[in-house]
Amino acid sequence: GEAKRYADHALTLGQFIRYVRHNPLLNVPGSDGGVDLLRCERMNSLEEATRLRILNKNYAVVISMAPVATETAPISCCLPPHFGPTIPEVDSIWFKLYIYHKIQNGPTSLLIPKGTRLKRLPPLFQECDRLMVYGWDHEPFSQTTYNILPILNDY
Repeated sequence: GEAKRYADHALTLGQFIRYVRHNPLLNVPGSDGGVDLLRCERMNSLEEATRLRILNKNYAVVISMAPVATETAPISCCLPPHFGPTIPEVDSIWFKLYIYHKIQNGPTSLLIPKGTRLKRLPPLFQECDRLMVYGWDHEPFSQTTYNILPILNDY
């Protein structure tokens, strides 16, 4: 569940740092090649002018490596350039549904309003062995369709 997600993020971050530190093709002008890890929450505790001064003076690039929590204000700046999700909504189920709709591709999806009681599994999921469930207030999880109805009705 959540521990695996954090472990996966840590492994990805480690691979990214090794790649950036040891890749001669990533020579960023004005950079010594070092990599720092910053917490959005900590940076956002500073006054905006101070935060922007620190970022501009000490960093050539800012890269977001993890989705920003909804309650955390993102770091938004033009200089240094910022790569990564700027708002938490980009990582939301709403945005995923929007992208699936716009590109007319993606996993079979169904938005079920909170509080809806299902008597049977919707027909579009009859051939599925597992479903990925995104709750309104919970982390997403994968569940077999065999015993999914009571779980869906609890949401």
